[in-house]
Amino acid sequence: MALVDEPPPTAVWLMNMGGPDSLAAIRPFLFRLLNDPDVVHFPVRWLQWAFALAISILRSRKVRQDYARMGGGSPQLPAVRAQAAALQVVLGTGFECVPVFRYWGEGADQARKQLRSGQPVVLLSLYPHACGATTVSSIRDCRRALKGHDGPVHEVASYPDHPGFVAAMRETIEGVLATLPDDACPDVVFSAHSTPEIWVSQGDPYLGEIQRTVAAVQKGRQWRSHLCFQSRVGVTKWLGPSTLDTVARLGAQGCEHLVLVPIAFTSDHIETLIELDEQVRDAALAAGVGAFHRVPSLNDRATYIRALGELTLAATR
Repeated sequence: MALVDEPPPTAVWLMNMGGPDSLAAIRPFLFRLLNDPDVVHFPVRWLQWAFALAISILRSRKVRQDYARMGGGSPQLPAVRAQAAALQVVLGTGFECVPVFRYWGEGADQARKQLRSGQPVVLLSLYPHACGATTVSSIRDCRRALKGHDGPVHEVASYPDHPGFVAAMRETIEGVLATLPDDACPDVVFSAHSTPEIWVSQGDPYLGEIQRTVAAVQKGRQWRSHLCFQSRVGVTKWLGPSTLDTVARLGAQGCEHLVLVPIAFTSDHIETLIELDEQVRDAALAAGVGAFHRVPSLNDRATYIRALGELTLAATR
């Protein structure tokens, strides 16, 4: 009697930006990021190449010390690998969970080589909010790598108000709030990565999805909350108000406890460990804020991993 081959497990590609894994990788990582037309728009391709080369050289010199303080590389790579391992436990046999980084680390081409004929694939975004510069770029790159693959491909592009994601965010915030004095009246500041306003005016859903998350997370809560945006670069007008301006304003108003929430990031990297934990913290305290508290990133928090599992299963049905 002939043996029937079991169907191959579903490959789950956890998509994120990635980051340099050594000081030597900073410049090529930045070049790949800035040379991506979904991130920086240039009408002439060679101009973007020249821009990416120049800025990556200048920027790598500037941030080298920051990466050195984080151990010589980005913590996002091990964080996403841990997320993939945790999701593998949740989903069990029948699934293969692998990280797929856009600019540095294990990429889509490497993941493609591991696929078998007919193997289903789920493209699972670790960006909760759809944006052309992140989600679209990662999905486009994965689709390119999967060209010619004969198995079904499913996509989870965003989940701004998924109950599991919302619950995970609430857990992190309420965990910090529980450590404050009973009579504290904290200001909860939601900080998201900014994006050019023109992209939003042209239909990018990012701002609307960020607002949906904030509304869902604070529903039924009596938090004094604020939404602001970090990591603006260049002269183009970006979404505001900026995180630095917001903490300065709250300091001037006599804020006693500032609770900062990285609402758009699901793992730690330079923008949480350096920009928020050091630069924004220092600015807040200098502006007169009594105490600064940063809500931890989700990383491999069990509630978030279960939410990713639910999203994966729903995509394959």
